[in-house]
Amino acid sequence: MYSIPTQWLASLFVFNGTHYFGSNEEQQAYCQCLGLCLMPRTKAEDEAFEKGWIAIDGFVSHPTHRTLLHLNAVQFTSNPLAFIKQLLETRNNSYIPIISHVGGIIFDTRKFDF
Repeated sequence: MYSIPTQWLASLFVFNGTHYFGSNEEQQAYCQCLGLCLMPRTKAEDEAFEKGWIAIDGFVSHPTHRTLLHLNAVQFTSNPLAFIKQLLETRNNSYIPIISHVGGIIFDTRKFDF
C-alpha cells in the first residue's frame, strides 16, 4: 500500500476541510504547514511567546523565529487562520466544531493529545 508523506497530507487537510486528525504526526504537520506554535508549549516556546515571536493565535511570522522554533514546513507567509476558517466554513457549509481537532487549533490555540 502506498503511504502519502505526512507533509503532503497537511496541504490536503487544509484544502479538503479536514476537522480531525488520525495521529499526533498529522496534527503536527498541519500546524507546521500553517506556521503555528500552539499550546501546550515547551519552555523555549513559552519564552518565544513572551518575546513576541509567537502571536496570540499561535502564528509565527518571522522566518528566523520559525527556524529557531523548528517550524520548517510553513506554507504561508502571512497569518492564514482567517483564510482557513473561511475556507473550512465554505467547504463544509457549516461552522467549525470547536470540539474538533481543527476547531481547537483555530479557536483555542491548543493541540490535542493522541
